[in-house]
Amino acid sequence: DPVRESVVIAGLVLLTWVPAVPATRWLITVAAALASASLFIYLVHWQVYGPLRDVSRPLAAAASIAAGLLYAAVFAQLSKRTGRLAKRLRRGPDLAMAVPPRRNR
Repeated sequence: DPVRESVVIAGLVLLTWVPAVPATRWLITVAAALASASLFIYLVHWQVYGPLRDVSRPLAAAASIAAGLLYAAVFAQLSKRTGRLAKRLRRGPDLAMAVPPRRNR
């Protein structure tokens, strides 16, 4: 696909020769969200894009991105909660109050 190859080559040229690109805070926030969710977008796009492709390709692309962002957000919340639970389990139960101290004989 010549169009896709041209876009990839142009992107590589920009990454190589342009040291910095001025951007607004909003654009940086959106780019960071897309970059951090890119794996999740990749993982779910085929499930969303395929069924919607015949309806509208732009809609299918937007829905794929939205589903990936949602998947990333859910994963982040689950990961955070799992981390807190693991931290509590590593500490173990608080036995200081449950078991009386042993006396020396």
